[in-house]
Amino acid sequence: MTTDITPLFIGTCRTHDPAQFMRKEGCHALILPERYHSPQQTLKTVRHLAGIYNYPINQLHTVSDLTVERILKGDTLEDIQKELDQQRDRWNRATHVVIEISTRKEFYYVRKDRTTYVNTFFKRDIENYSKELAPFYEKNLLLNIKPDEIQSSNSSEARIKTVMNQIKLLAKDKKILWVSHISPSVYSEKLNYLVEQRRSLSSTQAVIANELGDRFFDPSIMAKQLGDDVFFKDSGMDINHMTDVGAELLSKNYLELLESY
Repeated sequence: MTTDITPLFIGTCRTHDPAQFMRKEGCHALILPERYHSPQQTLKTVRHLAGIYNYPINQLHTVSDLTVERILKGDTLEDIQKELDQQRDRWNRATHVVIEISTRKEFYYVRKDRTTYVNTFFKRDIENYSKELAPFYEKNLLLNIKPDEIQSSNSSEARIKTVMNQIKLLAKDKKILWVSHISPSVYSEKLNYLVEQRRSLSSTQAVIANELGDRFFDPSIMAKQLGDDVFFKDSGMDINHMTDVGAELLSKNYLELLESY
């Protein structure tokens, strides 16, 4: 494969997995290993990449569930912060950016009338690993945020539009491909609400991307093309994760969209 583009992928497995296949084919795909889900979490990440925001070292556990994993594994806060800062080089090198927003739901806490957004799984992690994180709190290495401080709310269409516009301004001349969560083409009644929420967000992103002059892609198209049982893991039962077959096909679609941009 010969291509002049250097795409940066920001999101979760809907961007990470196809990007890995693009790398195997020789594309210079850049990946942020951390998993980002919501509009505000993604904006915070892009502000960091653009160099106008720095993650406070005592709040690194709020960035992503991956940074929590690294802290528990024994990586130093200084090393984690250094690697996050080094990701700015990937942002600077990228010609295109593929950004996945997979949920409207924002998680945050408020202290002294200041709202701080955290990653989607932050409350789960500080509850599940409270014992392991306690020494970091005792030494004032990490900010001790209590689970009952975590609030949540759904971003309105206006808020999502504001976030996407701010990201576009930060991207400057980089071309953006917005990506949504994946929805199955066939599903049981108990999944009605979840699928409706995903499709609603997908429609919102598509409209806003068009207004901004950007491109948008819903990976659910690939699920319909391949069949849910082939595209989704666990023979179609895991509607959050793709099989390698699905990810490889999606990588080809991403590359085609990016190269024709």
